[in-house]
Amino acid sequence: MRGAGQPCRFVVVTTGAGSGTLGILVDGPAKVAVVCTEVDEGYEFSYTPTAPGDYFIAIKYCNVTIAGCPHKAVIAGQSLLTAQRLQFLYVRLHERTIVIIFSCFLFNGRSSW
Repeated sequence: MRGAGQPCRFVVVTTGAGSGTLGILVDGPAKVAVVCTEVDEGYEFSYTPTAPGDYFIAIKYCNVTIAGCPHKAVIAGQSLLTAQRLQFLYVRLHERTIVIIFSCFLFNGRSSW
C-alpha cells in the first residue's frame, strides 16, 4: 500500500500488439498528473496521488479493456491538498484523469507516429 505523496507506477506491455490507441483512465478522490515514458516493452506510467482513498485504473487498447481492469490502488496516509480543495472534493466524491496515446507502431524497436 502506498501513501499520499508517494509515486506510483505501472508498465503497459505493448510489444507485439501492433498499432492502436492506448487509453488510461484514473478515477479517484483527486486528480493525478500522469507521466508517460516509452520503455522497451511498451509504456511506463507514473503518478503521485495527493489524497488518500481508492484509485481505479482502467486501461484500454484499441477501445478494448485489457484483462484485470479496472485495477484498484489503495492509497493511505494524510492528504496533501489544501483545506479548501478537500472541501470541494468531499462534495464531488471523485475526480478523473484520462491519458490517451494515439495510434503508434514499433519501427526499429522504437515507436513511430
